[in-house]
Amino acid sequence: MKKLLFLMPLGLILNFTLLQAQDIINPVSATTTLTAQFGTTLDHSIDGTGLDVFPSLTANHEMSVFGNSFVAINEIGSIDFDLGGSYLVDGLAFWNQNFFGPIPGENGIQEVLISSSNDGVTYTPIAGAPNTFAQTTCMNCPSEQFSFTEVMASFIRFDVINNWGEPTYVGFSEVAFSGIEATVIENVINPVSATTTLDAQFGSSLDNAINGTGLDAFPSLSATHAATDPSNTFYATNDAGSIDFDLGGLFLVDGLAFWNTNAPGPGGTGIQDVVVSSSEDGVTYTPIAGSPAVFTQVMTQTTPAEMFMFTEVTASYIRFDVLSNYDGSNLVGFAEVAFSGVASLGVNDNVLEQTVKVYPNPAHDFVTISNSADVTINSIEIYDMNGRLVNQIKVDSTADQTVNVSELTTGMYFINITSDQATVVKRLIKK
Repeated sequence: MKKLLFLMPLGLILNFTLLQAQDIINPVSATTTLTAQFGTTLDHSIDGTGLDVFPSLTANHEMSVFGNSFVAINEIGSIDFDLGGSYLVDGLAFWNQNFFGPIPGENGIQEVLISSSNDGVTYTPIAGAPNTFAQTTCMNCPSEQFSFTEVMASFIRFDVINNWGEPTYVGFSEVAFSGIEATVIENVINPVSATTTLDAQFGSSLDNAINGTGLDAFPSLSATHAATDPSNTFYATNDAGSIDFDLGGLFLVDGLAFWNTNAPGPGGTGIQDVVVSSSEDGVTYTPIAGSPAVFTQVMTQTTPAEMFMFTEVTASYIRFDVLSNYDGSNLVGFAEVAFSGVASLGVNDNVLEQTVKVYPNPAHDFVTISNSADVTINSIEIYDMNGRLVNQIKVDSTADQTVNVSELTTGMYFINITSDQATVVKRLIKK
């Protein structure tokens, strides 16, 4: 299922992925479990020291010495590269040790396991990534280049298994990755209304807990909320009660962002224990597996988003059964809530999603939009990463369509394909 890029009705904002072409990804830092030797540093293996061109995936690296490469005790260990952001990574360039001997290149990395991570904690091996680097015996050496299955990653790990035979040391000269930068996707569902069995206090309103009042960015799942007061927060008498959020339509909901109260107390009035449930009809509610049972007390003067992911549910309504606050006082409240997910596609949307394909992707000059179901396509619209319409084609045909994209600048685009019964959005990378 694709994430749509348009401002949707009924309170849904689906913020599309903003991507900018960037063939070379140079890590901003690197850490290792290996023990560095001779004063060498991993910085010199990611900052271009020793390359004849930087940044580059194809430059030559001069003779490896202690000032332009990394050397460590020869043992099994890992090296983690922080990419400095979220990227779609599809390859790497690697320069092995080419001199330190006594036989040139024999202390270069040989066998390796390469994995990716979005959080720097959980790593997954990358399909198609190299498991062996070549021994380098030249003194001014080109890179060894690899392509693999594209992964979304903020960190890349090399698990170093062995070198090319030198018993004491292992090392390499430089590494860089290829891909394009990706801004974190926020598929924000803002409720269109909310009702509660709790008694509101101080003139506060649930509207101000769903409309972004007090947030430094809206819509958002990651914004910061200002100091809470009745003008930007919901306060009620501290009783067990429920709050129902109307999402304004049927969605596949997979998470939520929550901002608790941060004053007075601070944070003592914030919701503590809660049961989160979903409903398609607003009558029958079912607890959501994996949803939070406790929200965190906020002790600072501003509130960062507390984000949760849970088992995806189909829902038009979300209910919070509020059980307690943090200080036992006669008030309970919260500052803001938003949910994450995508609109639930109807039958016609699913048919179009499954039968309309865009290829080649990435593309240089032309793309073909295939239509295996012979659905009548009415129009094709191409939007850039800022949401600007850059090409529009009237079609009214069931035939496959060829679109000239040669004049588009390199980067990420979204193709909005509309039939007389449904609409689908496809991602396009222009090389």
